[in-house]
Amino acid sequence: MRDPLTARLLARATREPDRVAVHLLRSASRGSFRDEPVKMGEWIRGAGTCAAALARSGLRRGDRVLLCVPTGRAFLEGFLGACMIGAVPVPLPSLDGFARPTAFVNRLTSVVRDAAPSAVFADRRTAAHLRESGLLDPKLPLIEPRSLERADAPEAQPARGDEPNLIQYTSGSTGTPRGVVITADNLMANVEAMGRALQLDADDRVVSWLPLYHDMGLIGGLLAPVAHGATCWILSPLEFMLRPASWMQAVSDARATLTVAPNFAYGLVARKVADEDLRGLNLSALRAAINGAEPVDPGIAEAFCRRLAPMGFRASSYFPVYGLAECTLSVAFPPLGRGLKIDHVRRDDLANGRAVPTEPGPGSMPVVSVGPAIEGHEVSIVSVTPDHTPLGERQVGQIWVRGPSVSPWYFEKHLVQRERRTSLRTGDVGYLADGELYVVDRLKDLVIVAGRSYSPSDIERAAEQVEGVRAGRSVAFGVPDPDLGTEVLVVLAEVQPRSPEELVALGESVRATVADQVGLSPKDVCLLKPGSLARTSSGKLMRRDARERYLGGGLAGAEALRPGLPVRLVDAARGALFRFMARRRASEG
Repeated sequence: MRDPLTARLLARATREPDRVAVHLLRSASRGSFRDEPVKMGEWIRGAGTCAAALARSGLRRGDRVLLCVPTGRAFLEGFLGACMIGAVPVPLPSLDGFARPTAFVNRLTSVVRDAAPSAVFADRRTAAHLRESGLLDPKLPLIEPRSLERADAPEAQPARGDEPNLIQYTSGSTGTPRGVVITADNLMANVEAMGRALQLDADDRVVSWLPLYHDMGLIGGLLAPVAHGATCWILSPLEFMLRPASWMQAVSDARATLTVAPNFAYGLVARKVADEDLRGLNLSALRAAINGAEPVDPGIAEAFCRRLAPMGFRASSYFPVYGLAECTLSVAFPPLGRGLKIDHVRRDDLANGRAVPTEPGPGSMPVVSVGPAIEGHEVSIVSVTPDHTPLGERQVGQIWVRGPSVSPWYFEKHLVQRERRTSLRTGDVGYLADGELYVVDRLKDLVIVAGRSYSPSDIERAAEQVEGVRAGRSVAFGVPDPDLGTEVLVVLAEVQPRSPEELVALGESVRATVADQVGLSPKDVCLLKPGSLARTSSGKLMRRDARERYLGGGLAGAEALRPGLPVRLVDAARGALFRFMARRRASEG
């Protein structure tokens, strides 16, 4: 049995109480930060006070406590305080991350009811809205960080072995969020494997703006680095969203060796940040710019490397990875210092389940390697059919994972006897080549037309090549066509408002570009106003949500373009031709 992560942090605080573990950054003025350093000893003392308050509230070992505080000292102390007494923290957003309180309540409704907490640790504003919403039982203990007085910590009895260490709710990109139970052994196995893959040590400086209630922000941006002796600089997610250049500014100021973010964040820096906001930065210390949490776009990766090269960034430091909450966090990492490895495969063969290498160009699709499985873990590819037949090299199927980081089950309070998970069916589609994993897309999101599978990420990248479509703000999905008996493609894309004539031309350009590059013509192209498409906490566009809103008419009023009669007639004619050709192919087959 491994020593739990909590015990490792307590031991480190005993050895190095005055060593700064975390720098909490707040914007002071444009291009500068107010730094609040948190020493290991201070962190542990604050966590002890929180642990004492949670224990006084009646929280027992194994009980769940909702952790709803913004990025900052209160989160650090509340999380570790709960872990010290063997309680199970459930990290969730606070009200700070939402423009409207109703959106906050809607986001947390299913999670709060599912988690069945025994206590809530929340800042005053968040606590008030949780109470007013009726989500919380009036008798449920509610602890506010600012109201706590210094108290001696109870004896540390952290979760061990197979006991739950935390519950991480999934982002909900493909459905209702589910509570992933992460055991003490799961957490430590993943932290140790990451440490070896990244060669983490006390000389490392890690910068992250990711929410601490998200697995990549909590484990990748905080717990794993600190457990290996590194120092973290934590920027608030709101600061990054308001000024994306603040991320690179923090990396430069800290002389960071590692940073971590989803794909869309690299795209913002590569394409949207002004030159003057990057001028004078020094990124030469970065040895790993980790890109995870969503499919890695090779175009964005290459654009980021080119844009930041004058600031000392080395292309060999770009570090695409694969992971998910059900495997604690990390699944596959590439070799350090290699940079981007792209496999160009034939789109036609990929649609039929084979990853056939080809030269870059028309008819090819670039897929990024995320490396081999992390140490102690195994990745395999199986068929998407019910028999889950194991597949060989360069055969496309569902990604399965085995290893000590795999969560044993989801938290479902109505199930007394749970069936333990040994293999993780990730729900992602990919293939193996030369021992390395290539992720194509989400299984649930594949667009399947006449028996052929198309990657929505590939379609979205094609749509975003059209000038006028916002980068990282398009969604592709399939909808059933009863006349054809198969799915047809729909593309939604955010664009800036413009004249009706320009919008019609832009929609046709998107349709033509997707048809030319992917070989599949969209049945409908819907252009939307900026901000119409919802994202998860990790920045993923919610395709399922967009599809449901499209089918239910929920996008009415947000659309920037309603095709006029001529465009609808063109669509009808195109649909009739598509149906004729499909029937003809079927009769010929």
